[in-house]
Amino acid sequence: MDEIRALTSFWNSFGMPAYDSSSVPDSAAFPYITFDVERDFFGQEVMLTASVWYKSTSWEGIEQTVEAISQKIGRGGVWLESKIWLKKGTPFAQRIPDDNDTIRRYMLNVTAEYMTA
Repeated sequence: MDEIRALTSFWNSFGMPAYDSSSVPDSAAFPYITFDVERDFFGQEVMLTASVWYKSTSWEGIEQTVEAISQKIGRGGVWLESKIWLKKGTPFAQRIPDDNDTIRRYMLNVTAEYMTA
């Protein structure tokens, strides 16, 4: 499994669809996750962002998903397919306001260290 598939598999493991930020289908239904795909050389760290999107008047559901992601990454990071060491960035999670009062979004900052040539 290559790096892009490893990232896709990770973000899709939270019970909702996840899409590369540059290819979200028009038919995407809430909730979903969008994520950046950036690649670099062996041993280099890259800052990536992901966003969790919900349509709700409450923050409860989205905060549960963000907490699940936080737990899965853990304090020291998580290995993805022995190819990427994914760690929390700083700040890890930020609420992002939207003009629509029913759209809830959290932006997540992570770093990815690539362990492939």
